Amino acid sequence: IDKTNPYDFISHIQRQRIPSTGIDPQTVVDAIGAKWPSVAIEKLLEGVDKHANSFRDAETRIKPLVRYFKKFSKDQATRFARMTVSNGQIWPAKLCRDEYLPEFLKVNKTKIAPSLYKALKYQVENQAWYSNATAG
Repeated sequence: IDKTNPYDFISHIQRQRIPSTGIDPQTVVDAIGAKWPSVAIEKLLEGVDKHANSFRDAETRIKPLVRYFKKFSKDQATRFARMTVSNGQIWPAKLCRDEYLPEFLKVNKTKIAPSLYKALKYQVENQAWYSNATAG
């Protein structure tokens, strides 16, 4: 904070410059996520669940989660898939539809129930709500 560089043999990993504009919340999440990814994932999932109220909000909230998709537990992957399927602001959002959710499905297919996987995949690919009758 005072622009003093730490010294000694691990100085390259124990410092982070803080810009004059202040601390970016993503910097804090990244620091926590490097050591405790599950903690970062939980906090980011909470943000998706409570605040993905528009297409842009959904894209903004999900983007930081992409780097953690491979580290999701089975429970986290299931909760994320359920949030995504039930929220009509997430799966139709362009970046979610074209980039984030296909990547999520690819790396978490075995962690979520086949019926949930099928519903999310259908919604992303068809841009329509999934129902068993629709999938025929």
